[in-house]
Amino acid sequence: MKPQFDYAAHFSSNGLAEARIKGNTEYGKIGYINNKGKWVIKPQFTYASSFGADGLAVADQNGKLGFIDGKGGWVIKPQFDQANKFVNRIAKVMINGKVAYINEKGKVLLKTAYTEAGDFHQGLAWILSNGKVGYIDTKGKLVIKPRFEPDYGMDTSAGDFQSNGLAPALLNGKWGFINKKGVWVIKPQFAWVRSISPAGFAVVGVQ
Repeated sequence: MKPQFDYAAHFSSNGLAEARIKGNTEYGKIGYINNKGKWVIKPQFTYASSFGADGLAVADQNGKLGFIDGKGGWVIKPQFDQANKFVNRIAKVMINGKVAYINEKGKVLLKTAYTEAGDFHQGLAWILSNGKVGYIDTKGKLVIKPRFEPDYGMDTSAGDFQSNGLAPALLNGKWGFINKKGVWVIKPQFAWVRSISPAGFAVVGVQ
């Protein structure tokens, strides 16, 4: 594949990658190419994400975000101010400045009063309330009261529960790991952490 794009991302599991040619505009439009460099979805978006395992990608139209399939058709019409890719068949979106969650048909499963929150992992999502981090379940019930500190410098998986049932959490400037009841399994003692791997190991930083 000859160099020809101003921007190109990695290929998703469906064999498509976002790419952009600047053309006559300042930033150009984003479309999707196959592994031969041919346009499968013509450049038409100012924002477009990679495709998830469900075969959907976030894309924009007229300043709103929705979800497209591998042919560029709208599965969920553009209507959201912000939108994340689906995680475990649930996607986080913003509606009127508040976090909400939808299913793959675009049906709203849960509306919240929060302006900042994460995706659902292991049935829980972190939320930010009055400057503190807590956790809600898929019904919106607050199951771990907000008492942990936010840290936006961490990678996006920090704060999410992993398959072993633990999540990294920050308190008094130190990182540790909590269980789904908010109880410390590994007390806060690290300068920084990365998520625990499926093998049960985590990279941590000490001062």
